[in-house]
Amino acid sequence: AYYNRNSLKYIEAYGLNQVESVIRYTLRRKDFCEAWNAFVELGMTDNLFEFNFAAPITHRDFTRMFIRTGSGSLEERFAKAIGKSTDHPVMQKLQWLGIFNSEPLQMQSGTSAKFLQKIIEKKWTIEAHERDAIYMAHVCYYELNNELFKRKSYLAVEGDDYHKTAMAKTVGLPLAIAVSEFLKGNISAKGVQIPCGKIFYEPILKALELEGIAFDEVLEKK
Repeated sequence: AYYNRNSLKYIEAYGLNQVESVIRYTLRRKDFCEAWNAFVELGMTDNLFEFNFAAPITHRDFTRMFIRTGSGSLEERFAKAIGKSTDHPVMQKLQWLGIFNSEPLQMQSGTSAKFLQKIIEKKWTIEAHERDAIYMAHVCYYELNNELFKRKSYLAVEGDDYHKTAMAKTVGLPLAIAVSEFLKGNISAKGVQIPCGKIFYEPILKALELEGIAFDEVLEKK
């Protein structure tokens, strides 16, 4: 788990002005952040300068642009540039991702971030036989009558298949339910709305339960 940007802005948005702090984390598999950081350090995620090539380049050509010339293979020089050995788990992940392949990229112009996106999308696209999963947890610590409590509200959702994914359901269904409630006249608010009010989340959460999407809560005394 690692910090996901500045989360203090949610204090005002959620009406939590009495809390000491709010921290948002994102879960990733082991070595993910270290592997992604290699791209950042080398400038491969830059989205400002645009390249224009006369002909399509390969994955390997793209990667070579960010590594100094010298002795040894591209893989060896890449590993040296990020301070790893060629058999380090980070290098194994990057090898799997295909940045050293001689496969041509089907694009000739764009920023380095766009070229990198084109490469990783090939491996990060969900396959027909795969299913995704979502895990979310909200953990609140609070004091009541001089006693410290911990309340955890957590959600676990699995996708049905590569089309009806957990991500698609948890993003699409709340919006669809909100539209339905609006058309029924149960929601009178108009314009762009943040669904933090009960008029939004109570009917949405209730309808989501019927779809098998519900939070479980656990209360502990610390």
